[in-house]
Amino acid sequence: MEEKQFDKYGFVYTIECKNTGQYYIGSTTNLDKRIREHCTKGASGRCFNMEQPELKNAKLYNYSNILDLRNKEKEEIKKHIKNNLCINKNIPNRKHNEYYKDNQEHILNMHKRKLTCECGAVVSARHMARHKKKAQKHISFINNKNNI
Repeated sequence: MEEKQFDKYGFVYTIECKNTGQYYIGSTTNLDKRIREHCTKGASGRCFNMEQPELKNAKLYNYSNILDLRNKEKEEIKKHIKNNLCINKNIPNRKHNEYYKDNQEHILNMHKRKLTCECGAVVSARHMARHKKKAQKHISFINNKNNI
């Protein structure tokens, strides 16, 4: 079996707001530059609307290609994604089936949750946008409403 050659180094880091405790997890090959980029965005110079951002931790990893580093970031985010203080919304390199597995309960609840449209149709929450765009009953209702 062939050994992987690791000739590159990168960081998986956490930035935390001193005031709120919210944090962001990311990865980079140039930690100093990346932290500066995070914390100088926008006119206020605030990081993710954090008032006092602070580098909480940074772990150094060897990697052979950038996907290896992104996978380390993914592992770290998945440990924290359900925590309300974690502000990460996306997980790098996550496949569709992984997203489904991670969010299965929420997805199934969206299938079950029914809403009543202004046209009177009862539609699942996940199909409401499609209903408003394509359903003949809804289109007729809107056209009649606009003609009055």
